[in-house]
Amino acid sequence: MADAKQFINSNKLKALLDRYGKEVVKEIQTTLIQNKKVATGSLVKSFKYQVVEKNNILDLKISTDSDYALIIDKGKKASNKQAPVEPFLKWIKAKGLSKGLKRDLSFAYALSKKVNKKSVKGLNFMAKSLNKVKSKLSKEISQQLKQSAQEAVYLELNTALTS
Repeated sequence: MADAKQFINSNKLKALLDRYGKEVVKEIQTTLIQNKKVATGSLVKSFKYQVVEKNNILDLKISTDSDYALIIDKGKKASNKQAPVEPFLKWIKAKGLSKGLKRDLSFAYALSKKVNKKSVKGLNFMAKSLNKVKSKLSKEISQQLKQSAQEAVYLELNTALTS
């Protein structure tokens, strides 16, 4: 009988996970754009996906190298801790608000203090995007596994009958 590993390692399943990785990243990007969380575009562009195989199990990993993705996703509580000024400087330039380094630094520092004094509600865009795509993925994986199992049984039966 066909081994379960054959179903899990199927190229069709890898292709399916690859397609859904693209779809999840696209959904995340769309959500950020719709919620006006784009200044430089670095957050939107930072999301990547990868289909990883380990011990005959496939896993879809969504990742970002953005430092503030977690804040946008989960939000943050008010704090006395000073936020870094550099991201605010980039934001000021991206928005076309630059008035020279000295004024930009002053403005960035003020923004940093203001942001820390307030709580920021998160968008929960990661979970929403994953859940939106997950139900379709589950159905298609189930169909793929069923089809692969049927093909394997057919091959086993056909081989047994011709032997």
